[in-house]
Amino acid sequence: MNLEKMIDWFRSNLLDKPYLSIFAFLISILGILLFVAQAYLDITLWFEHKHHKESPHHYINITADSEYIPHDLEPTGDSYDFKKIGNLNWKTLKLWADTNDLKEIAENPYTWMRFEAKNIDQIPDPYCLVEHVGANFQVFNDSAELLFQSGAMDYSEVLPSQLQGEFNWIKLNHTPTKYYYVRFLHREGFLFGFTAFANRIDSQSSLYKNFAKTNLIPIIFSSFFVLVGALCALVYFLEYKKKYYKLLDLAVFSFLIGLTEITRNDLIRFILDNNEALILISLIAPNFVFLSMHSGLRRLFGSGKGNLLDILIYINLAVAIFNSILGLQIDRSPEILQFFIQIRFFSLTLIIVNILGPIIVAYFAWRKGNEMGLWHFISFVIVLFLVIIEIYISLDSTRVPVAYWGILIGVFAQGISLEKSIFSNQQKIQEYQATLLKAEKSLKEVQLKTLQSKMSPHYLFNSLNTIHALHKIKPELIGDAILRLANNYRYFTDKTERDLIPFEEEWEFTDDYLHLQKLRFYDTIRIEFHKEGDFKNVYLPPLVLQPIVENSFKHGFRNSGNSNWLIHIKASISSDGKFQLLVYDNGAGMDKEILSNPHKLWERSLGNIKERIEHFYHKTNFEIVQNHPKGVRIYLEIENIISENPILLNS
Repeated sequence: MNLEKMIDWFRSNLLDKPYLSIFAFLISILGILLFVAQAYLDITLWFEHKHHKESPHHYINITADSEYIPHDLEPTGDSYDFKKIGNLNWKTLKLWADTNDLKEIAENPYTWMRFEAKNIDQIPDPYCLVEHVGANFQVFNDSAELLFQSGAMDYSEVLPSQLQGEFNWIKLNHTPTKYYYVRFLHREGFLFGFTAFANRIDSQSSLYKNFAKTNLIPIIFSSFFVLVGALCALVYFLEYKKKYYKLLDLAVFSFLIGLTEITRNDLIRFILDNNEALILISLIAPNFVFLSMHSGLRRLFGSGKGNLLDILIYINLAVAIFNSILGLQIDRSPEILQFFIQIRFFSLTLIIVNILGPIIVAYFAWRKGNEMGLWHFISFVIVLFLVIIEIYISLDSTRVPVAYWGILIGVFAQGISLEKSIFSNQQKIQEYQATLLKAEKSLKEVQLKTLQSKMSPHYLFNSLNTIHALHKIKPELIGDAILRLANNYRYFTDKTERDLIPFEEEWEFTDDYLHLQKLRFYDTIRIEFHKEGDFKNVYLPPLVLQPIVENSFKHGFRNSGNSNWLIHIKASISSDGKFQLLVYDNGAGMDKEILSNPHKLWERSLGNIKERIEHFYHKTNFEIVQNHPKGVRIYLEIENIISENPILLNS
């Protein structure tokens, strides 16, 4: 298989199908189930963390730029000399630290950090809320007081892993201090996390209120995206036969965005006692976001120049699988952690490229006349602008999720496109169905008129010949014959324009026809004509029964030398709505070649009858077989003819 064939195979069996989005959807569902399971087992109620204390809102900011020493410091006796320690060469650690600095910290199990703080006496009951991951630590002030300790500071116990996060309230005292010093012990080769929330020292109640308020809007956004994803997925699976693949792509994209931000939300992690499941989800879910986004845009605007979106989908699929596999092992191998440190800027670049690609595709789609391309172009430009701002802010301080607003605009743009696309498709389907119905009706009318044109002259000439013969043999029957002929032609003019007519009218028309045939053939033919059951709610297309009967006279008796002819017609309706019609004769019969060839068998007028019956009724059985000892046997069966009876279109 050459490269071109392989690409075509991937395009037709992977990109054009919903499999990628379904796969990502299953990933997100698994994440949600894991999140819900942990929430059910570990959630701590809001009020259990609350301390209803009133305090003035005078807080102290902890500087965002931490200072650190990447090794342990020697104590002086039983304590530390922080006057001496404070004069050491402390390095500044930005949020996006240099790769070599991070490697240096990871390779040394002990690390010291310090945070500037002053005017502690302004706060009646000072606290600091911190989250720590993968490390034990101690907190000191300038006076060498041990203010807080989490875990043992030696190797007497197993150190926390990269997936074990915990929150702690650190109670501070009013001792004047310029710095708070934090001593960390972590696993060699691994990094650790330590965040002082909102970078504040304040009363516990004020910190908590500010903490909750800061995280409220991100939670609302996350919940909105999850809700949109769930609703879109529900509509897709309820209408899965309509193959709304674009709707599924939007559902997965929205679902994954919401899931990613929920698991990263500080307040959510605070409420749950064990953050391991959330950290795992936040490691895996973001890897699949761009897959569903590019897939949805590809269905809207195509692959773009140079199959740009196809290439991005392949790249993101490979990166998502690779990162997910490594992410699950990040707690076991320092080398994997080092790898992720090395590719940080590549990951940022890939994010920018993943947004630039849709911008280019949407722009050219707009230039080609697709009006929705403009809205997508604008929304992705906004997203790119906000992502760059968010990255720039994060390089010097904590993460500020401003890109949410751009993503929200993008989701609305995608939703409008889907609404127009689905509505347009529904309109096309309705127009197609109306056109098809009109064509079928026209075809049926043409077929019926053709049948009438074939039957009318033949039937009229035979009937007139019969009346002429009666003039010499039995003139007293001429009046009845003319009346029957008039009834038949009244039926032609009044009834055959309808889609369906009552069975009784078709039966009376056939009775008049048979009466004229009896006058024509006189005592050379025996007619058995009867029915069983209540036919008042039974409807049939016009000219169904009579042409079946006429078939015996035209093809059976005309070519037969027998002068003792028989035609048997029986109609019945059962209590459960099954209609049965049996017509057989002892005429010349049909050639075996015709009976064995469906095409030849149904190319006659009987084929027209079969098509018209199957058009109105779902469960039908129409058979033509050889009668024994001779002749033709025709059997028609329609199940549920009463319950399935359609509305008369022109009654």
